[in-house]
Amino acid sequence: MKAIFYTVCISSALLLGCDDAISTPSKAVSQDILHVQGLIYDYDRSVTLGGVLNHRKDCVSSTWETLTDEQERPLVVYKCQLAEGVLQTVINRNLTNWYQNTIKNMEGVKSRLANAEPLTLASQVTIPDLSSVLHIVTSITQQEFDWSLLRQHIKQNYFVAYEFEFIPNYQPSEEEKQQLAHWNSLIDPLDAFRYEADDVSKILLSWLNQESNAKQQLTQLETRLRQSMVKRQKQIEEVMAPFKAQQNVGIQETEKYIHELKQAQTNSSDWALTQIFIWSLVNPEKPVLTHALFSLEDSRGREDFTPWIIKVMGQSARTDALAWIYQDKMNSKDYINNLAKALFFYQIQSITKPEFSRYRY
Repeated sequence: MKAIFYTVCISSALLLGCDDAISTPSKAVSQDILHVQGLIYDYDRSVTLGGVLNHRKDCVSSTWETLTDEQERPLVVYKCQLAEGVLQTVINRNLTNWYQNTIKNMEGVKSRLANAEPLTLASQVTIPDLSSVLHIVTSITQQEFDWSLLRQHIKQNYFVAYEFEFIPNYQPSEEEKQQLAHWNSLIDPLDAFRYEADDVSKILLSWLNQESNAKQQLTQLETRLRQSMVKRQKQIEEVMAPFKAQQNVGIQETEKYIHELKQAQTNSSDWALTQIFIWSLVNPEKPVLTHALFSLEDSRGREDFTPWIIKVMGQSARTDALAWIYQDKMNSKDYINNLAKALFFYQIQSITKPEFSRYRY
């Protein structure tokens, strides 16, 4: 992309231009620039500022110019466009990773939404649970089984209600032991349904021992389980209707977000970033650095990119910008990734991210 050109304006719209800006070149152009280039900072007192800024590896097209602000105060402006070659390639690679990782995460969110269940249902008894308990009851009580050898000889385990054992001091035969093992194998699935295990086990034991009201209790149990299944089905339908509607909205919003991310990524590498330093020369012998900024140009136009850099890196990106150049920090992996992150946030700023916190599954 072509290099960035702009009018300096000491205001909130510094990099975007403003009507009050005065860009009249100073009469002592070379002298003002030389004063700034000759500055020596404590970051490295063995080299001048010009020696550092004019030989940066991370940018091209570095320029120096003199301007005056709206009060005719002289300024020296240094601009340097981040290098297109290797550095920009690495930044764009990291930028691509930000897009791909975000899209991957959103695909995961979409999958979780599609497979979600309402919290109000997930923590409650399900119809398959009730059906399984009913199946246990009907399996044990069907006529093909003869449990007569166990009658009056077994009891519920004190600690595990759905497990049965022979009563104390009873000496069972091998056939009785086998029959008890079969009984326990049929009733063992109650382990997963502790809410019913104790009552069901007691009723089955009464039925086995042919107690007077056992058949009535068994019939009532089966009726209660079937009624619970019908009631539960109705509850599920009442909960699932609005849940499914919200679920579909969530999936659609996520799909839209993913689509917009992919669209934004299409032109994500088409950008030019320029770093700007501005010195005030109210006292020509003691130039003062007043601004450390970034300007971005892409398909949207030109924008002050400094707030996006600060959003990711903090105020140090402004206050320590010159020090970071001396330290060659702008070529570090962390700095490059943070630049990519700032670009990513800037490029997706108009994309609305779904409010996932409202989906309580």
